Amino acid sequence: WTEENRPAKELMDAGADIVVGYEADAPYRQGDPRTVFEAALDDVLKGKKGVYVGCDWRDLSKPMPRPRMDLFKGIKEGRYALRGWQGVYEGVEASRGCTLDCDTCVVKDYWGPHTVRMRPPEDVKAEIETRGLRNILFTDDSFGTRGTVVTTQAQGLLEGLKSLRDPKIGRPFKANWIAQVNFKFVEAMFDDRGKLTPFGTLVKESGCQV
Repeated sequence: WTEENRPAKELMDAGADIVVGYEADAPYRQGDPRTVFEAALDDVLKGKKGVYVGCDWRDLSKPMPRPRMDLFKGIKEGRYALRGWQGVYEGVEASRGCTLDCDTCVVKDYWGPHTVRMRPPEDVKAEIETRGLRNILFTDDSFGTRGTVVTTQAQGLLEGLKSLRDPKIGRPFKANWIAQVNFKFVEAMFDDRGKLTPFGTLVKESGCQV
């Protein structure tokens, strides 16, 4: 890491071929590291040396590569997942960031101020189907909302969760899910009498376990 006490040059002089990190005076560790690591790994394969500093904001509106969860041994034992009452919940990311401005939260500093970047709902659904997930933990900081508004992306994703299908054999399957949501998501689920709204019914039918 290019920290002040061990700058990149010192690390390279000590024999490091690749140094990946952030500017030493960066106030926050902001941005998506994937693109920086992709460039570093590409040069590693080519036998090159270099310093890769900083991160950018990845465009999530395009399909993302599927995570190679098979590379992690022991995932079914819960080592890289959350164990809940329905079994092991495996993580899926549908969005990054939050538009709220809570003083005690670092999300806005890490993923960008007052912004939410969302994946297309069909891409998230395709990942769930490809991985064959039955219990899902959406890792979003504020699932399904942009500020105080429930997003069309969330509604499209919930509709998609009702029609999951195994891509290999074409057989439909049901998935359960949990997520961290803000109060506006919950408010949209109920009317003034405490009854489920059409959106609340959609949340229930899509497999929500909270």
